[in-house]
Amino acid sequence: NGREELTIDDTSFGNRYLGIWLSAYPLDETLRDKLLGVR
Repeated sequence: NGREELTIDDTSFGNRYLGIWLSAYPLDETLRDKLLGVR
């Protein structure tokens, strides 16, 4: 089954989706950084 591949690509897909979502709905920088795990 391809579940393992999905797990491996889950992070990059999530980051890509988050980037698009954050671009469409700008948030407070602190909240954005918290969501992206920057801080």
